[in-house]
Amino acid sequence: MFYNNLPFKFSDRFSEDLIESLKDKNWKVRGEGLQKIIAILNEAKFITGNLGPLPEAIKGRLGDANKNLVRNILSAIVKLLKCSASLIFCLFVSSYLLTGSDV
Repeated sequence: MFYNNLPFKFSDRFSEDLIESLKDKNWKVRGEGLQKIIAILNEAKFITGNLGPLPEAIKGRLGDANKNLVRNILSAIVKLLKCSASLIFCLFVSSYLLTGSDV
């Protein structure tokens, strides 16, 4: 579809409840939240602009005790980086997720 080729502003797509679900004690709730996030990322071809609370939420799950969730988080990061519209944006996101600091 035509809109799939347009830059995707998704900071509005991540509700507070969705982001909070990644912090839930129940691994099933975290997994469901992650699947919703992955579905949103799958809709995007190009991502530009504000990422909203997504990077912080993803970073917080990299140390999850459930290794299947960590694997899915890494897949979401790869998808996020593939959809990034520019190399500089891609470097910024990867730097933030890996080190917690800006480039």
